Amino acid sequence: MLIHVSLDGFAARHDGSLDWITYTKELENYSYSLHDSTDAAIYGRVTYEGMKSYWPTVLTDPNSDAGSLSHARWSEAATKIVISKTLTESDWANTIFIGDNIAEEINKIKAQSGKNIWLLGSPSIARLFMQLDLIDEYRINVNPSLLGSGIPLFGELESIRPLKLLEARVMDGGVVALRYERA
Repeated sequence: MLIHVSLDGFAARHDGSLDWITYTKELENYSYSLHDSTDAAIYGRVTYEGMKSYWPTVLTDPNSDAGSLSHARWSEAATKIVISKTLTESDWANTIFIGDNIAEEINKIKAQSGKNIWLLGSPSIARLFMQLDLIDEYRINVNPSLLGSGIPLFGELESIRPLKLLEARVMDGGVVALRYERA
């Protein structure tokens, strides 16, 4: 999982906006470094629809920068796993949908050969995956912002999830990139 969060634990404003995120070239490079170790992405419906409407256009935009083109190519080739009860089909290549038996279906995918899976954004799916104990590595970019309210990243868990800190890195703009794995 890779997600941005405010210092007070929100992953987005109530309307889903992310205009408070400090996103620098250093942070872009840090995020896109996951291209080498991942070949699939997990999205909720809302995040998926946003990604689908944007990343394919980058491939044909002559003004796209190298980083964006790299991510657009990765997105095009990656398996896109959408967690949704309502969305069941798409014309974006390599997209599969999971609406039921989420833990069972994700564990089947994780057991297949291939690289890691990258959960991108989607705070409701992140909370669900935390509850189902499906996240092996947490990459949480803590932004120097207090939102006061919004869409929380964290929710209630039935049991403690001990984690081991792998990396804590201060980025340009005051973002602290935290990286944990299961203890």
